[in-house]
Amino acid sequence: MAQNEIASFEMKVNYVKPEVGYNLTELDLIIDKIKKQYKDSKNQNNGVIIVDENSYTSAKKDRAKLNTSSKAINDKKIEISKIISEPIKTFESEIKKRIEEIKSLSDSIDIEIKAYEDKQEKQKETEIKALPDYADFTVFNEKWLQKTYEFKTIEEEIKAQKLVFQSNCRAVEMTCQAYGINKEKYYNMLIEKKTVEEVMTMIENDVKVIQANKSLSNTVCEPKKTIFIDTSGDKYTKTFTVKGSKSQLISLKEFMEQIGIEIVK
Repeated sequence: MAQNEIASFEMKVNYVKPEVGYNLTELDLIIDKIKKQYKDSKNQNNGVIIVDENSYTSAKKDRAKLNTSSKAINDKKIEISKIISEPIKTFESEIKKRIEEIKSLSDSIDIEIKAYEDKQEKQKETEIKALPDYADFTVFNEKWLQKTYEFKTIEEEIKAQKLVFQSNCRAVEMTCQAYGINKEKYYNMLIEKKTVEEVMTMIENDVKVIQANKSLSNTVCEPKKTIFIDTSGDKYTKTFTVKGSKSQLISLKEFMEQIGIEIVK
């Protein structure tokens, strides 16, 4: 046994099975006598005990006596049961005190155990993060802190994560090169532990915005020219034929009317 180790123990109590002494013979004889009287009375009166006013009054008195006797017996039972149960209640109370004392000791030890385990886990976490292949992009697995998780297995899992990260970086780099955009933003997303699917979605969304902005910038909107026309002076008539679409001819007509040219039909 280790130094200061608490010895295991079990409760040993010397006890005698309690027995309650009682004699119900006399009570049983009385009950049997009453039952016989009741049965005989019914047999004499065709299965009933009340046949007139006198028997009715007598039956009510009998019922009252029986109820009083029943209550008296029940009260005595409660009184005796209370006396008998007192030693049991005392025993339970004493045992409860001992259990609480033991539980208190256990809780005190538990606090120190958890404090020690927390210290061990923090130390192991520091050692894990000091491994050569551990990096900012490494996803820390809480299971690594378990005592049964060997460092060899942890190192292998960290190396596997590194290979996946490098592969994702290459995929992001090739995608960015294809679209002609800077890759740094998306590298940082991978370092921040975003999934490669999330990063690729972000690239596609950014490319759509860039393309939309380019399309907008390539659309040249020429400002409308303000035409100043002198409508004073002599009027002349010019006959000519124009050729164009229906829309063009309508626009030409509206323009001519706008600048004050009279169309002679």
